[in-house]
Amino acid sequence: MKLRPGIRFPLFCAVLAAAPATAQEAWVLPRGMVELNATALYTHYDARAGGAPLGSELLAAYQSIAGRLFGGIENDLRTGIASLFAATSDPDPSSAADSITAGIPSLTVAADVRQAPLTLRYGWSDRITLSLTVPFEQQWTSVLGPYLAGGTLGLNPDSVYNGTLLAEIDPAFESLGRSLLLPTRGSPEGRELQERVQTHLGEAGDTLRLPAAPLTFAQAEAEARFNALLSPEERAGLLAASARRGYSIGDVEVGVRFLLSRGPAGWPSPDSVAGFAMRTAVGLRARLPTGRGGTLLLMEMPSGSGHAGVGVDVMSDAFINRRWTVSGAARLDVALPADVERLGFSEVQPFPVDSETVTLSRQPGARLSLALVPRWRLTREIAFTGHYAFTGAGETTYSGAGDTITTPLESTGPWTAHAVGLGAMYSSLRGFALGETDWPFEVSLAYTRTLAGTGLAPDAGLLRLTGRIFYPTRPLPGRPERVRPPPETPPATPADSTPTDPAPTPPATPPAGPTTPPTTPPTTPPQPPTTPPPPPPAPAPRP
Repeated sequence: MKLRPGIRFPLFCAVLAAAPATAQEAWVLPRGMVELNATALYTHYDARAGGAPLGSELLAAYQSIAGRLFGGIENDLRTGIASLFAATSDPDPSSAADSITAGIPSLTVAADVRQAPLTLRYGWSDRITLSLTVPFEQQWTSVLGPYLAGGTLGLNPDSVYNGTLLAEIDPAFESLGRSLLLPTRGSPEGRELQERVQTHLGEAGDTLRLPAAPLTFAQAEAEARFNALLSPEERAGLLAASARRGYSIGDVEVGVRFLLSRGPAGWPSPDSVAGFAMRTAVGLRARLPTGRGGTLLLMEMPSGSGHAGVGVDVMSDAFINRRWTVSGAARLDVALPADVERLGFSEVQPFPVDSETVTLSRQPGARLSLALVPRWRLTREIAFTGHYAFTGAGETTYSGAGDTITTPLESTGPWTAHAVGLGAMYSSLRGFALGETDWPFEVSLAYTRTLAGTGLAPDAGLLRLTGRIFYPTRPLPGRPERVRPPPETPPATPADSTPTDPAPTPPATPPAGPTTPPTTPPTTPPQPPTTPPPPPPAPAPRP
């Protein structure tokens, strides 16, 4: 039996709107090369593409509860306060009790989807690449509320005292002072009510003890008078809390990619392009139902896992010149039906207790993703990218379990979404192909945002960080060997010395020819003669 969509809420579908259309380049790994790909994806959203906040489908149920709990009290207070204003002074049109309200039921929901797929690829041949993807995922739903927005009424802090004080004005107003709710101190009715009481009782008169804060759904659920009007399911709905689970394994995928057209020479990006060139590849994927697709909490977001299926990919790269490349991709996913465990939601029971679960057969609609990624190479290693993504999802149907409908945190109707973004990447693959580096790797960062959509497409932002490491098990064809400079030869050292010992001093070389023994100097200085020397002889006479 095909079930009606019921309350729809596209928390899971935001990932499909912003994430899957990031294009992959249409190349395969060379034969014998291994690639390890690790990606971190973070998606956040709190509204639809049309501007409607998430959680609006649940507001009708909360408004029905608020009307049943507070509607009668609000009418009685308006009548009683208007009568007191008229009895204490001349009627003043500006002080009418028009803003008395317990508040408008509101709900704020924000969704965080965190995914960490690990992919291992292997180049079976120069045209065929095999792949295995193991995804880890976490769904986190942050819930504020339900709460009463704009309320001017709060719980009466002292009904006996307030009733006695108003009875001094007129015994008919004692029931007003004993009311379960009264205007807050800061509300227009609360300030006017205090002034009327003080004016009537004189300057020395006491003042009312009014509530300091507006009423909340949690206070109403704890109050016996209100609690008696609520069913167990409604009490669970009023105490809705955020839902968060740890990381779990999603649906594992195995795939194969075939290179149809090689394109220009050079792997993976040519440094020169003589003219316009194309490179095309196709891929096939098989999806294994290894993930958990059930929801067991009121505000838990369904993951969409737990389905077997198949997928087809078509990728193409258009090389315009040395710096500009445009990559395009198309992806089609078809999932098979699977049994999932859900809470027992129905149109007459929008807030089932956590213990009431049913098993339903879920049939997801086919999903088509298109992507266009222009790439501009600043240098051989650095490139900047633009992103455009289109995603369309078909209707999801449920069957079984009578009139049970899907969880309020899942979209079942068809929808489409358009997303745009920017990115940057660093790659050493070309340097590795030229033999200039020994470490081939890539790192990329991209952010995309939903621009427009139809149906229940969410207004989502996606941050994607990807790292890829490559390991060649055989020499890459055409890659030259990297020439390394020879190591410097250290100077020779004697065998009986170490590199830190000082070099020995060579002996002095004696001069050539005969040598004489060195003369030993006297040990005592010479003494002067004791007699004077003889005088010189006289010169001979001249003739």
